[in-house]
Amino acid sequence: MTHDDVQDLLEDYVDERLDRKTRKAVTDHLSSCDECRSVIDGIAPIDLSSLASTTWDERSMRRAVRRSIFRTAVNAVGLVLVGWLIAVTVSGLVLQPLLINRGGRAAASTVATTDLAVLFNPGAAVDEYEFDSGLLSRTSSAHVVVPVGTEQVELGTLETRIGVTAFGDPSGGRLVPFVGHDAGGSASPDEHLSAVGDAVVATVDLFFDEPLSLERAQALADGPQDVRVVWAGFATDSEVLDAVAGPAGIGFGTCDLSPVTPDFVGSGGGAGSGSVFTSPPSIERARSETIRAVDNLIEHPELIEGLFDPNLTPDVIASVRDAIASGRGVASLVVTGPAPELRDFIASANPSFGAVRAVGFTNWFSPLCGR
Repeated sequence: MTHDDVQDLLEDYVDERLDRKTRKAVTDHLSSCDECRSVIDGIAPIDLSSLASTTWDERSMRRAVRRSIFRTAVNAVGLVLVGWLIAVTVSGLVLQPLLINRGGRAAASTVATTDLAVLFNPGAAVDEYEFDSGLLSRTSSAHVVVPVGTEQVELGTLETRIGVTAFGDPSGGRLVPFVGHDAGGSASPDEHLSAVGDAVVATVDLFFDEPLSLERAQALADGPQDVRVVWAGFATDSEVLDAVAGPAGIGFGTCDLSPVTPDFVGSGGGAGSGSVFTSPPSIERARSETIRAVDNLIEHPELIEGLFDPNLTPDVIASVRDAIASGRGVASLVVTGPAPELRDFIASANPSFGAVRAVGFTNWFSPLCGR
């Protein structure tokens, strides 16, 4: 029997369909032919007889199912973690820099958050701020205080959010930057201070129908009374802004507050605090910081569009900036100190009207504004 004859009989050989004589001839050939034996190995049926001895009771089945579920859960958690890491990486390296912070808008929004809290809240200062970069947004918050004597009273927290398209409050509406601008008391500040007595410190808002010159306001800040001018508001010649900001105008602190800068908040998330009231009062500093804050808004019109009043257009904000830069004058001052000294200051300043913002126990022991 030739090799080719055996090749034709191999399948019948495996299925035991050959007669005895032919089967013996094929067997003899397989004993010396490696090629035919390899064919036999490929077409021979798998021996499943060993599975018959395996014991599969209910307990074993439950154990196997639990192991399978556990492996599935581990794999699912792993996939979720990998997906989350990929999303965070893509957000940090692609979405945040290219979409959220394109043109520096995310950094500008964080700076604007701290600025707006001070611009629209007479006497306010930001003592803590933080920002956090999400997948498709940047949220910022500024904790706002006002000095009463050498202590600080909390006004609240201003929060903002900038997304791919818009800037506003965290809920998605327009931002209302007033934190605590209601100056209490219906009596004149002098009458109010006389009523509470001499053994207190207070913070007083003073308003001037006819704006003070920068020189006159600085002379008051440098005057003999032991009080501190901590905030100056500037006349803007804008009926739109006056309608929403009131007689105080917009302004800034007169002492060095170490404001947040775009370089600090360019990327990532973080927190910080300002060194509140560390240099002598400077009306010019308040004016230059107000101009800087307004310039930041003008350079990023999407920030203006997210503000509380739709009438505050970029053109209006630009006109406000020009009025402040041209030295239109000081529309309001916020001062703090002991009540007797405040009464003398008010007499020297001769404001058109004013109001006591807050009164506290005597605490005039630490230097404030570098004095």
